[in-house]
Amino acid sequence: MKKSLLLICIAICIVSCHTQYESINPVNQWVKTTSYPSQKASNVVFLLDTLIIADTSSATTFYTGIVDGTSWTKINSTLGHIAPLVTYGGALYCGTTNAGVYYSNDFCRTWVQKNNGLPNNFNVADLVATDVGLYVCGQGLYYSHDNGNTWTDISIAGTTQVLSVVYLDHTLIASTNAGLYNSGDNGKTWAVMNSSSGISTASISEFAVFDNAIYAASGIVANSALYASYDKGNTWIKGNGLDALGANSFRSFAFYDETLYVASTHGVFESSDNGRNWIYTGCDNALSLLLKGSALYSGTASQGLWEALLKTQ
Repeated sequence: MKKSLLLICIAICIVSCHTQYESINPVNQWVKTTSYPSQKASNVVFLLDTLIIADTSSATTFYTGIVDGTSWTKINSTLGHIAPLVTYGGALYCGTTNAGVYYSNDFCRTWVQKNNGLPNNFNVADLVATDVGLYVCGQGLYYSHDNGNTWTDISIAGTTQVLSVVYLDHTLIASTNAGLYNSGDNGKTWAVMNSSSGISTASISEFAVFDNAIYAASGIVANSALYASYDKGNTWIKGNGLDALGANSFRSFAFYDETLYVASTHGVFESSDNGRNWIYTGCDNALSLLLKGSALYSGTASQGLWEALLKTQ
């Protein structure tokens, strides 16, 4: 009898372990880009057919390469640490620590400050490119409609820090130290968002828009969560499965063929039901995501650059 009970217990353990493994089994084949010469890829963007990667392990170093990633050019900079790196209007923009916004139209070889209208020593938390212009977040919120040549102060009264913003169909949503706010007139007036909408407003530092849905995520492990809204932020649902490997932190989004991807501390997760449920795909400690055709690139904190070829559903 004791032997039978022991066998039953072992069988249950095997089934449980198998089920747990299946729930986080990688579904995409990630392949390391061995030619990439650095172990850190904090920001990854495409400009025309050039892949541009920022390594911010110390002073920022840029690497530029062709699409297949077999040849790289190293470009040292004096920008110090940069946070966001975005493409807009055929050029590059980056936010810096205590030096505002910089612009390059020659693939990172030279950089020019774009700080007209920004406070001195502006510490950029996020730089967001939209269909209607650029937004820069930090100790306030500023908007530019002329490629960063001038900035207009659209800061929110009662807040001292703006973490990020997102724009969809004339609605602007900002994450601040005092919660989430929205505006229907591009920042002329702001209203605090309903606390019963389903989202915890603490530390939302990443936004994305895909197929008219807004996605919001926390970059702080202690507030690990990712939310989706299908009605321009009026109501939100919280995604499931993103803590399969423990408390998480989210950095970047990508979207391909009705599938959403997010980079996180524990790797890249994917969702095929608009952010309701998520599955782990691998690529540990992903910092950034970039899609080019059906190739998904992931820059990591210490393991270089990786690529997964995505399948059409």
